[in-house]
Amino acid sequence: MPGCLIEKGNENKIEQNLNIDMLKAPIFQGQKVGEITYTLDGNIIIKVNLVAQNNVDKISFFSVSKELIYKWFYLLR
Repeated sequence: MPGCLIEKGNENKIEQNLNIDMLKAPIFQGQKVGEITYTLDGNIIIKVNLVAQNNVDKISFFSVSKELIYKWFYLLR
């Protein structure tokens, strides 16, 4: 994890800006999905890419139906 040094007492002045990209599945492990930008007094300190930890498959009618059926049977147990 990248880091930086800042003057003591300025740690409460750091602003965090989260930017998530508008994506459609499928999403692949390691794909950039957004970024976090940290600023101090309007100056960018660091930008960090957010990447997908796992694959996310495109959902289909069949997969949604299967999931609903499993959950319905689970509730009846």
